[in-house]
Amino acid sequence: MTYEPVAPDGLHVKGAPIALLPWPRDVRVETDAYVSLHAGTVVQEERIGLPVLIDELRADLEASTGGVWHGARGWDGEVRMRLDGTLGERAYTIDTADGAMTIAGGGEAGLRAGVQTARQLIRGTAGLLPVLRIADEPAYAVRGYYLDVTRGRVPTLERLREWARDLELRQYNQLHLYIEHSFAFPWLSEAWRGADPLRPEDIMAFDAYCRDHGIELVPSISTFGHLYAALRTRGLRHLGELPDDADRPFSFVERMAHHTLNITLDEAYELSTRLIDEYMPLFSSRRFNLCADETFDLGRGRSHEEAARTGVGAMYVGYVNRLCAHIAAQGREPMLWADVALAHPETLGDLDAHATLLNWQYEPDPSDAKTATLAAAGVRQYVCPAVHGWNRTLPLLGHAWHNIAPMAGHGIRHGAAGFLVTDWGDYGHVNDPRLSAPGMMMAAECAWNGGAAGYDDVLRRIGLAMFADPTGAVMRAWDEQGSAAAFPWHDAVRLLELDLGDGAPARDTLATFAWSSDDAERAVAGCDDVDEARLAFLRALAPRLERVPDAPGALRTMQEAMAAAAVRPSSPDGRALMRACAGQDLLDEAGWRLAADRGVVPDRGGMRDAAAVAGALERWFEDYRDLWRETGRDAELARVGAVVWRLADLLRVGAPTGVRA
Repeated sequence: MTYEPVAPDGLHVKGAPIALLPWPRDVRVETDAYVSLHAGTVVQEERIGLPVLIDELRADLEASTGGVWHGARGWDGEVRMRLDGTLGERAYTIDTADGAMTIAGGGEAGLRAGVQTARQLIRGTAGLLPVLRIADEPAYAVRGYYLDVTRGRVPTLERLREWARDLELRQYNQLHLYIEHSFAFPWLSEAWRGADPLRPEDIMAFDAYCRDHGIELVPSISTFGHLYAALRTRGLRHLGELPDDADRPFSFVERMAHHTLNITLDEAYELSTRLIDEYMPLFSSRRFNLCADETFDLGRGRSHEEAARTGVGAMYVGYVNRLCAHIAAQGREPMLWADVALAHPETLGDLDAHATLLNWQYEPDPSDAKTATLAAAGVRQYVCPAVHGWNRTLPLLGHAWHNIAPMAGHGIRHGAAGFLVTDWGDYGHVNDPRLSAPGMMMAAECAWNGGAAGYDDVLRRIGLAMFADPTGAVMRAWDEQGSAAAFPWHDAVRLLELDLGDGAPARDTLATFAWSSDDAERAVAGCDDVDEARLAFLRALAPRLERVPDAPGALRTMQEAMAAAAVRPSSPDGRALMRACAGQDLLDEAGWRLAADRGVVPDRGGMRDAAAVAGALERWFEDYRDLWRETGRDAELARVGAVVWRLADLLRVGAPTGVRA
């Protein structure tokens, strides 16, 4: 037989494309030669003890072939799994020939990876497989996903299990769940009440499930910064840098800004270590992520005298070293985010040698300067890009790709020990978690192959995997409309949270404008009246908002793309995508109407009035609420609803007297 190399767009059965994500290192096919699988037995060598892999293959074979498949060990069969000592631990091969498929792995990790690729092959056919040979191994030994389960959404256990299965299929082997206040420590109920927190039995059950599916579940909990909910309680507020702010109204913006422990207090260390000591035993992982990122208020509040004496960088490193030593003493490897240490590079040489730094950078086309700095300091690091879904209904696919692919390449060049893509919620986690799948698959491709693929090719394969779309139309429409938002959730929240009820523009919301690179947005920071600040913000948005009446809209664009590709939005992913498109259109219309009613942009005939837009938003949210509950507990759903209703109320009230452009 003669095998020829094939590219991702050249793998097909009778002209029907097969999407593999990630794409293997070496795929070779015999032209127009096929193996037919209909019914039979999936077998493992007797020395292999991974029954879950037999079950996974049987399920996919039965769904794809229509036949009955059995499972066994030590037998002969049509689909065979074996270990091959000539391969590396994480390497695998797949051969289809003579009416059978053989999957060989150098070790259990390689075998598991081979099975996931085989499952994707099987799913793309009706049991008719191309005769092929695949030889493959990953660029990164650690391929992780970091999921926010605290800033709005708390997933159900079934949703977490579903996501773990998706991650396994795409060759991930590590998962962190980000916790601030959404775990039910019995003594911390004042912080988590009403948040539908995860319970210890949830964590232990999910840890066991992840283990069965080849994924290490790493404990990850805020122990230094990002303790907003805890430091607003009556029992713990005295431990914060800014305890006098504990009674300020809840704010999504402020939750991201003020949340740091006053580490000059012995009680602060007792709190950090208590969180670690009670959370750690629920996990089988030998790693522990103490987070410790974005400690914005360190040295600016109650600890300012100590900061003046020793320096913020030295204070930070001294405290995280104590926590790292505490974790290491229990036989665990400490992990923490790298941002604060990188802001004080003179301290890198003083960091605990046991620590792994998680080097997050989320901008498109990031420089490798931070990765190089950590490498030069001899620090063990993971590179950490993002799926870019936070604070909007439609994730930014282009931003995600142009962040993820370069970061993967930087890590390979500078010897990073792992790759960990992040998925954040921020202002209430309005983004549907199912719509993070494209970013997850982009990151899977890059973690496996070091970021070498092309964007258009990856989008095409994602469209096939998610929507069975061979044309690429659906993903192109998503890419286009995600970046076309005129008034995304992020801007709606900031517009509303300029007013927290005390008559003056909210200081931390104003600060978000002061940091902007846009001159018009920076002007908002200088306003001392809420209505004037909102008007200034709408002026800054005017170049985007004035295009809304003539824009095709995300929903119509997606409908046309799905019609062209003969795709029906009946799947959970499809329904979530269409609802997100409708939500983006309504937010854009709301922003335009607010601007038009205040004379910022020209009013246009044929557009709905403010009351009609407000009603449409409220009806959309009722449908959105049903989708939310398909994947998660209520958690902060009411806070998301409160944003929608405040926006609707602002529309109905109209422009304040005398406040017009």
